[in-house]
Amino acid sequence: MVVNALDPKPIRTIVFDLDDTLRYNEPHAHAFISDFVETLRGRPLTQLERRAGQRWEHQYWASSKELTADITAYKEGTQEFWVNYGIRSLRSLGFEDTEAQQHAAQVHEYMRENYSPVSHVLPETRQTLATLRQRGYRIGLLTNRPKPVHAEMNTIALDLHMDFFLAASQLGAYKPDKQIFLRMLDFLGASKDSVLYVGDNYYADILGARGAGLQCLLLNWSGLYEDPDCDQISAITDLLTLLPGPTAG
Repeated sequence: MVVNALDPKPIRTIVFDLDDTLRYNEPHAHAFISDFVETLRGRPLTQLERRAGQRWEHQYWASSKELTADITAYKEGTQEFWVNYGIRSLRSLGFEDTEAQQHAAQVHEYMRENYSPVSHVLPETRQTLATLRQRGYRIGLLTNRPKPVHAEMNTIALDLHMDFFLAASQLGAYKPDKQIFLRMLDFLGASKDSVLYVGDNYYADILGARGAGLQCLLLNWSGLYEDPDCDQISAITDLLTLLPGPTAG
């Protein structure tokens, strides 16, 4: 599905989110934990329950008040932090508070011992980036990662298709704070209307980019968001239909 409200004429630069936009974990962390949760629950999770949990996950990691409170209460990355995260995650999947607290440590231990994802980039992603670049667009990356991603971009060979890649830590702000986008524009020497931002997380990517005045597209590849109040695409290849080139027309 393509919402064709985008104005492609002023766009000269296309900037992408990284995780779940250009690269994916196989298996996906949310699917992996949801499958395990079903064994605790004794019944399959419904699609609605799984999607509600994943939307909560998107909102939580988008610099939410809950995340800020948890980082204050527990050092991020510690066992205490992840057990508390497990409680919140189980609640989002429909567990009562008592049940969530009972199983959270077990969920954390299961993930720690068994989750070993492989980073995966779809062939159509590489081809789309290459084609957009051939059409004359400047292609870049803006991720909420706390460290630069140059080495990883080289490892997954996405650096071949990009002109720049920026991590939030390098700009001193995190999505959805509009400052990260405004500082990116300063770095690029670009105007707001000349940059399109594409990401999969409505709360971090769309609210952040829109708050900074950029055109933006939600890559709603799994149908996670129903009727979002923004322009959206269902596959990265949809960009080839929407963006003929900076000088086309």
